[in-house]
Amino acid sequence: MPVLEVQTLTKSYKSKQVIAPLSFSLQRGEILGILGPNGAGKTTLLSMLLGLLEPTSGSIKYFGVDFEKNKSNILARIGTASAYAQLPAPLTVERNLDIYGRLYGLSKKIRTEQINFLLRQLQIEHLRSQNVQHLSAGEMTRAVIIKAFLHNPELVLLDEPTASLDIEIAAKIRHFILEKQKEQVSCIITSHNMADMTELCDRILVLDKGTIVAEGTPEELVSQMRTCKVKLMAEPHNLQRLIEFAQEHRIPFILLVNEIELEVETLQVAQTLQEITKRGIIFVHLKIQEPSLEDYFLSIAERKAA
Repeated sequence: MPVLEVQTLTKSYKSKQVIAPLSFSLQRGEILGILGPNGAGKTTLLSMLLGLLEPTSGSIKYFGVDFEKNKSNILARIGTASAYAQLPAPLTVERNLDIYGRLYGLSKKIRTEQINFLLRQLQIEHLRSQNVQHLSAGEMTRAVIIKAFLHNPELVLLDEPTASLDIEIAAKIRHFILEKQKEQVSCIITSHNMADMTELCDRILVLDKGTIVAEGTPEELVSQMRTCKVKLMAEPHNLQRLIEFAQEHRIPFILLVNEIELEVETLQVAQTLQEITKRGIIFVHLKIQEPSLEDYFLSIAERKAA
């Protein structure tokens, strides 16, 4: 049985529909990513999944039961964290987490064990007595994530979970989430960090203008890209000849310091390089960059802008 089932969910404001009929499900232990440009409807969707906004039509079921009719019981079984949320000040980190533990009905023993464990896991144990209003953005993000997992939820909704974090800490957050997945915790994640989406998500829904325009694993989405980047480094004379070659063949290109980046159809890379060589154009370094999820995301954003 899916832990979440969404059927023909819509949201409209007066005559404007911001979420078209959406249907999807989430399995136990699955990590589902929601990807899309700004204004795609991600925040509106999450707000409905948390009961903060009432859908115009459609249904949401958690654990096989209707969300609207069983909201309190369901919310006790899920967690949520957003990079844009903050814990109440002027309480300390530990006091905040203890209060949330009480609200979730955890005993003092379990609260203490969970808080100590999660503070260590997310490497902010030294901040337990720190007033939350003095936390950095990255420290606050980790404290909010601890709050989301404090009561051992079955499902967690994470909005930009690695925002404001440096590369090393972001990697540790992703490791933490994957460890929770091994415990069969399900997650829904929105993020503009493509490392989050690539490394964490089993499946991604791509939203645009409130509609699911694509769905698949990160690898399946990337495979839809028909071009790759070919970077060629050359001396000034040959660099100019490469520019002329690209213009002649109408190949999109970006001129960098001592190199040119060509956007070439994947199936035409070998033929393109062969033609460059036949013309006697000499390059000193070649790098072929396969498309990534970030390239896929940028292509969506470009279509939206157009």
